[in-house]
Amino acid sequence: MKDLKALDEIDWTGLEHAYGPAGDVPDQLRALAATDPSEVDKSLHALYGNIFHQGSRYQATAYAVPFLTGLAADPATTGRDEILSLLASIAIGYDESWLPDGLPILEHRAELDRLRATDPETERARVAAWVEAAADESERTSREFEASLFDPQLVTANQQWAVDAYDAVRADLPHLLPLLGDADADVRTACAYLLGWFPEDSATLGPALLDRIREDTSPVVRGTALIAYGLLAGPAAADVVAALDDPAPVVRAAAAIAAARLGAADSDRVVAVLVETMTAEATTRRNRLPFLDGNLPGYAALALAQPTQHVDRAVDAVLTVLPTTAPYPAVPLVSALLGAVFPDGRVAPGTPFGGLTDRQRRAVAGLAAADFAWHGGQPGTTYVNLNEVVRAYGLPDQLEALKTYTAS
Repeated sequence: MKDLKALDEIDWTGLEHAYGPAGDVPDQLRALAATDPSEVDKSLHALYGNIFHQGSRYQATAYAVPFLTGLAADPATTGRDEILSLLASIAIGYDESWLPDGLPILEHRAELDRLRATDPETERARVAAWVEAAADESERTSREFEASLFDPQLVTANQQWAVDAYDAVRADLPHLLPLLGDADADVRTACAYLLGWFPEDSATLGPALLDRIREDTSPVVRGTALIAYGLLAGPAAADVVAALDDPAPVVRAAAAIAAARLGAADSDRVVAVLVETMTAEATTRRNRLPFLDGNLPGYAALALAQPTQHVDRAVDAVLTVLPTTAPYPAVPLVSALLGAVFPDGRVAPGTPFGGLTDRQRRAVAGLAAADFAWHGGQPGTTYVNLNEVVRAYGLPDQLEALKTYTAS
């Protein structure tokens, strides 16, 4: 954690962010200390654009972390919860990439070691083989495009910057942990969310989150702490099971998600709460938790669809809510749906609709009938993220094409 006076000790122009030299970062960090909320928002927007650009981290990112920590820890700072959210983004990127399993940081470290030890030409050969292994022409075209942009040195640098950024936030956890007991509920929520991404420190963070689960009066804080505790994958706790019967729906939902993550996904009570979460409209409108951009039904679907014994209940629940779900929150629902019914991944090229299993046909037909989830009431509109999920399973990724497929 550093005082803003130390900003001048760093050669920011010698560091790179998304748009080149990072000479603008010091003033943006200083602006976060302003008392004018509009100035703070403007600075946060700028930092999300240059040291965290579309989920990527850069050479300058890790250097900014101690200053962000110092600002978040200072009670006089405006928007401390938003600064904590930025620190979480810096540490992990977009959480949708890792849920419901949590961040595989040990795999990230191993991949960085592999990249450092691998000759660039070997990496190019690996990518070429990946292109050749495409299942069909459509996938091959997509892979060829990705391969045309492949730069082994840049891939290694990106992995290095991401791990460096994560470790910079991790190094500041002793300064951030006290914010779990802050007077501001928004700060406590943002802190609990951030702590869930550091499984290597679960021995310290887990007990602190359990204390918050037991003591906090805010359902949102308790719910966030429950999910964060589950993501740390520490020992199962009686507090998680007890919270399944909490009077607050958001706490029950979080407890079920945490319990599923901790290995209790075969519990009838856990399954019942997950289904309740997916189909109860109220959970999507208030008491939003920070995970998955507040999409509790989508998160519950991801948690429910993992154990094979609950696939049919997951399919039923997704197909119940999908027709009235807008495209963006529909993405994790569709991901859970297709992942559950196609556990082996892509449909083999040329497979007719009649060649799918009964469960698969029901899921795909339901997806094709959920027009609103595809276009949000604006026919002809394309939502790339949703199309990408469907395409990944070898299915037609346009609504009309999928309708034609299910009618064949």
